[in-house]
Amino acid sequence: MLFEERCNKDTNSAEWIVTTRSGSTIYYAYRNHNGKKEMRSLGTTDELKAHGLVATMIQDENAINREEYTVQDALADYYRVTKDRVTHPKKLFFSLRHLSRYFGNLRADKVGVDIWLRYEKIRGVKTSTLRNDRIKLLAALNLAYKRGLIERKPHIPRPPHPVLGTRTLTREEAQRILDVTKAPHCKLLFNLLLYTGCRQGAALSLTWDRVDFQKRNIDFRIPGKPMWNKRRTVVPMGSKLLEAMMEAYNERTCEHVISFRNRPVKYPYYSFRRARIRAGLGDDVTIPVLRRTAATWLAEGGVPIADASALLACRIDTLQAIYIKYSSDHLRRASDVLEGNVDKWVDPLLPTETPPVPASHAQIA
Repeated sequence: MLFEERCNKDTNSAEWIVTTRSGSTIYYAYRNHNGKKEMRSLGTTDELKAHGLVATMIQDENAINREEYTVQDALADYYRVTKDRVTHPKKLFFSLRHLSRYFGNLRADKVGVDIWLRYEKIRGVKTSTLRNDRIKLLAALNLAYKRGLIERKPHIPRPPHPVLGTRTLTREEAQRILDVTKAPHCKLLFNLLLYTGCRQGAALSLTWDRVDFQKRNIDFRIPGKPMWNKRRTVVPMGSKLLEAMMEAYNERTCEHVISFRNRPVKYPYYSFRRARIRAGLGDDVTIPVLRRTAATWLAEGGVPIADASALLACRIDTLQAIYIKYSSDHLRRASDVLEGNVDKWVDPLLPTETPPVPASHAQIA
């Protein structure tokens, strides 16, 4: 069975419906499967017990032979469970299908160190991609372990940490990108990413009903959708962003904030690439750099780390390890303290001169 067929296996089967027949109090299980009607008597008048018996029937129908359970089965089961939780289910599907091409025919309980090390050699990709492959493979196999389909959790060695990007934008570079961006929806997107520090997915899924102009707030949370690792929060709008949002609201043609030709924008990569080239910036400037820039501006501006993590909707350790990249000018003051060029650290945001004491306070003293 192909990986695509395995992923859609459960969606093609009809669900059992628990019901009673007219004139009878005994519950039946009914379904219309592949054009054929099936009805089974459950032999009970207790509705809760009837649903429990149907659950047992479904479990027996979907029983899997542990000796024949492959990695392809584990990956497909993992996709069905998590596809509604991720922002880009197609992206998840293609990455799992790629793993299935190499590991698919292997028994799920036989994946180990040697097999993974061979995969690392032939994959020929960056360390960050290998780490993502490992995370997805381990998640699928751990799910199989929790369901009792394999006897032990597999051990797969962790690839080394990738070299994290350190590129951030200066105020002048950021303004150049905004100035050379011609399309209104792209300019609005870049304003959102820079002045709220939100992730790209949060900005693209934002709708106008979650923008409160009276309170000057933007709610990036999607109603009814649970939050997982990449959290979202309510962010206030500054004067620049508020002006851009009000202008876009008056000319809106779609319920999505970032839209083009009455449709929501899904992939703004090429638009950002054109703006980057017009601004004279290198290919190390990507869309994630905007979020990293926002975090660095907050840190260099003296915003407390707890407030910055709340604004960017991420943990403090993640904010410090991944996003904040201090400029050399900011760190040079710390180097002066090490070399003894200055007596003590002076916060550049605080006044250097002591303000005069009011007369009323002096008389009390």
